[in-house]
Amino acid sequence: MKRLITLFAMTVVLVAQAEGQVGGTPPDSTVGNPASTVTDSTQATPQVPYTTDAWGARRDYALALGEVLLVNGIVWAYNEFPRGAGFTQVNPRSWYNNLSGGWTYDDNHFANNQIAHPFHGSLYYSAARANGFGYWVALPTALLGSGFWECCGETHPPAINDWIATGVGGSAIGEMLYRVSSTVLDNTATGSERIWREIGAGLLNPVRGFTRLVTGRVGKVGPNPENPLDHIPNRLTNTLRLGGRWVADSGSLDEGGNTNDSKAYTGMFEVDFQFGSPFAEDRRKPFDFFTFRLGLYSREKKPVGLLGIRGNLWATDLNRTDGNQLVLGVAHNFDYVNNNAMEFGSTSATLFLLTHWPVSSKFGIIGELGADGYLISTRSWHSWRWCRIRHDSGSTTTASARAPGRNYSCGCSGVGSRRHPTGWCTPIRSTARRERLTAAKSTRGTCCRRSA
Repeated sequence: MKRLITLFAMTVVLVAQAEGQVGGTPPDSTVGNPASTVTDSTQATPQVPYTTDAWGARRDYALALGEVLLVNGIVWAYNEFPRGAGFTQVNPRSWYNNLSGGWTYDDNHFANNQIAHPFHGSLYYSAARANGFGYWVALPTALLGSGFWECCGETHPPAINDWIATGVGGSAIGEMLYRVSSTVLDNTATGSERIWREIGAGLLNPVRGFTRLVTGRVGKVGPNPENPLDHIPNRLTNTLRLGGRWVADSGSLDEGGNTNDSKAYTGMFEVDFQFGSPFAEDRRKPFDFFTFRLGLYSREKKPVGLLGIRGNLWATDLNRTDGNQLVLGVAHNFDYVNNNAMEFGSTSATLFLLTHWPVSSKFGIIGELGADGYLISTRSWHSWRWCRIRHDSGSTTTASARAPGRNYSCGCSGVGSRRHPTGWCTPIRSTARRERLTAAKSTRGTCCRRSA
């Protein structure tokens, strides 16, 4: 990893010097303005018009698709050679089998399905985003990249839960990383400051850093985006928490109300990041305001125990008079909780109603009402008492045949309630839908209520 960072830093310096901008050349007002023309007293030379985003990135879907294929090629090569994985021996027959066999649910471990796959999907998303496209083009690009991997990148049958978690969940992570990396970039910077900013943004969003490198924008000096929401919003807050907590291996309290004997005291470091505001901004493109929460914990099975993202997709004012605001909107959510007590992950959308009552110039009250719709939801069995799926070990196509230790169940579609962007949820799925899900994987499902 250190060698890769060093190589990237050296490449940034060389490209920046080649562009002749590191030494402090003043910004050119025509940089990033494709509509401008070069004129003199005798002749005008028109330039070929093309569309760019707020950062001057030309919309190039061919390059975006090439980067998607490159991402899949790198992931495939890593699994084939260093890891020696048994699922990368693909050929036309495996492609045909995957295309003709239909969707299944895979058997990967919880962290692999709910955090590794979405981060993989964020690379697909970033390929389109870094090449001048917005959320609504980058999202299907991520689904396309994930679908290509499910079909042709591995011999495992295509899994619907992987496709949704990678494509849709990865889009939330990808847009968050794009926005955060934008706060680091500065097109007007020169010298060492420019180099360090490009390196920092590249580490936050590697695909964007690679795209800026190959398109020559790493060293070019030009204007920054005019709208603060494309760069550094007027409202940007960050809260850090450092401390400890008690966590039980299989539940915080037993039936009798006594503390569990297997509890452990763990260190914690949490970050709450808020980008923009649903009340202060007039523009409301996807993720013009979003929240991000990250939790790192010691003495847990995984150091990353919490990751939550919630960004707006659409919002409108129902009322905006005398400082009072009522906002109706839809948000894109990604949730991941993995600790010794429970496992939970989901990709969902929220229909929300936000209200703001100003009490004074520095104090106000915010209320929220929301309803969630789940595209995919997973939860560990020991923390989900309502439904459990038992896998049939007699079939080689079932998840239990390849991973008998899997201890979570998953399903698509449902509704629920939300008390916090990264908090608890209660999936509600019909019996008919559950039967279809279990039948698709040749499993036997039983659903039961806890006895009184």
